[in-house]
Amino acid sequence: LLTSSLGRGSMGCVFLAHDQLLNRQVAMKVVAVRSIRDHAMLQVALAREARLGASLNDPGIAAVYDFGVHAAKSFTIFEYVVGETLRQLLTRCPQLPLTDVQQIIGSLARSLDFAHARGVVHRDLKPENICITRQGQPKILDFGIARDLRQDFRQEGFCGTPQYAAPEQAACSATDS
Repeated sequence: LLTSSLGRGSMGCVFLAHDQLLNRQVAMKVVAVRSIRDHAMLQVALAREARLGASLNDPGIAAVYDFGVHAAKSFTIFEYVVGETLRQLLTRCPQLPLTDVQQIIGSLARSLDFAHARGVVHRDLKPENICITRQGQPKILDFGIARDLRQDFRQEGFCGTPQYAAPEQAACSATDS
């Protein structure tokens, strides 16, 4: 049961949904495609994102619950994080207190270290992909272009958000952290 749109990302639309089986709110990313070839490529990308996200059980990373295809549309079900993005917080409060900055950065560093220890690099970490819960806990969202360094050795062109890209990513070099 879709209740409202949460936004549009690079790979699809995200909706607030209700998981009737477990009686909880979830975020559901649905991919709109233009061709059968695009659908196959995006389905592979979404499945990869779901597997990587599901492998990262950390309080600072939004949980992945499910992935599938229905009516020729790929979808991923994620933990619905109640709060605001870091971008929204910084717009509302441009000068955060130092203790808040330290808490946010410390929590993000621990979660990124957890992911990196498992060979997963996010590659698109930016204020829009970080949600701050009502309790003040940062949660990393959207592993859509993440790389699993244990299995993924291919070279590819630039992907991500240029303003937040690591230098080696911007230079289309091997991303190692």
